Amino acid sequence: MILVNQSVSLQDVDVKISVIKRLVYEHVINQVLSSNPVVSVAENILTSLSQEVKDAVQVFIGPLIVELKNRLSSFDITKATQNTNPFGILPVLRHILSKYEALITENSIRETHDEQSGSSQHTSTGIFSGAALKKEADETLFHYTQRRFYKCFNFAKQKIKSLEDFQNLPTNKGKMFLNGMYTDVYTSRVLFCRQYKPSLPVENVSLELEDFNVDEVKKHFRPCAVDPGRKDVFVSYHDNNDLRRLSSREYYAMGGTVRRQQKEQDRKRTSGIEQIEMHIPSPKTTSCLQYVSHLEYMFQHMDALFGFYGFEAARIKWLNYVASQRSIEEAVNILLNGSKKSHREMFQEGDPHKMPLIVFGDGLKNKSQVKYRGLRTDINEFKTSKTCNSCFSNDSENLKCGEGDSARRIHQVLKCKTCNIFWNRDVMASKNIFSIAQSIWTGNDRPTVFQGQTATLNVVASAHSGESTA
Repeated sequence: MILVNQSVSLQDVDVKISVIKRLVYEHVINQVLSSNPVVSVAENILTSLSQEVKDAVQVFIGPLIVELKNRLSSFDITKATQNTNPFGILPVLRHILSKYEALITENSIRETHDEQSGSSQHTSTGIFSGAALKKEADETLFHYTQRRFYKCFNFAKQKIKSLEDFQNLPTNKGKMFLNGMYTDVYTSRVLFCRQYKPSLPVENVSLELEDFNVDEVKKHFRPCAVDPGRKDVFVSYHDNNDLRRLSSREYYAMGGTVRRQQKEQDRKRTSGIEQIEMHIPSPKTTSCLQYVSHLEYMFQHMDALFGFYGFEAARIKWLNYVASQRSIEEAVNILLNGSKKSHREMFQEGDPHKMPLIVFGDGLKNKSQVKYRGLRTDINEFKTSKTCNSCFSNDSENLKCGEGDSARRIHQVLKCKTCNIFWNRDVMASKNIFSIAQSIWTGNDRPTVFQGQTATLNVVASAHSGESTA
């Protein structure tokens, strides 16, 4: 890094970051930590550079290494001793930081001088080839920074093939690069924002179940009742004995996340990373000694941790993120269409396909938010999981497994004492929610069996084409 920042003769040279990394790791570090005199850079390290650039590097790198070696202690410091004494290298790090501070001060003085003299040219230095670009006349700081990012990084995976495409993203794609990136050490994320689209008037219309009648529902909608649960993501009833269910276990296994996490844990166990992570001293402390202990432990196991959390760990993390997004979409497709296959058609007026109308039980307020296209209505679940959907009596009891004092109640299964029908609690609840909705649509209000001593009708509906709970 210092090599690129300080060498005036090298600032305008387009050197790949991979070459700089190889130069630092395979030559500079070895020479700094060696007790032998400084030697020239090996030919196989700078093979991609021209002879002129190689000569410039050779002339510059020797004095720089000597500067760093002179700031080390008299005893030998090697890569191995850094594990037991990680603070021996601090004088070198302090020198590097002072060099950067001097560079920043020098650039600030130069910028101030240019502003006072009326010059619009601006040059920034850095470790990337595009960091030395000059600011053009009348170019805004935003576009100048954007041009530097495009020069330094490859945006081909975002299907951006030219600087013009990069700068015209807001017009052509409805999104914009925010001139920023952030990393968690193992992965990097590029920051984009989407263009805000004002909501359509129909999306702001508030509807209640009473606003529909049975003829409208049959003609324009595909109604279903959804009972959310803890063990199941949802159990839904779509009339004509059409029941759909998605368990939490099935939901998390959809994208292979569980399988990948198990393999990742096996890799940790076989490589010893599991034991290393279990014994990491907590950095959350007010004790300096405790924090130093944490740093020493991390330095001692740094090679093992970096070796494990490499590209493979980043790939698994990315696959899990993609799988979580795909699982949400597949769950919605199971609810609306009965299969994982995506149904991408828009529901518009006059469309032969009917719009989904989901009557959603409000039993769990904190279910994960998912997206679907259609209308959603919330309804009070009072007594829906206790009332038999066949005879509408409240005389139900849990199925028992075993005899006598050792008998165990099965919470999920109920038996109606009146009609002797066995019910899955969630299935019965979804069918009862559907019955309540149908009763309201026919103008008969909420059935008495599902009403409490006070007013229990609590149906709040909203036109919803964005997010919903499932």
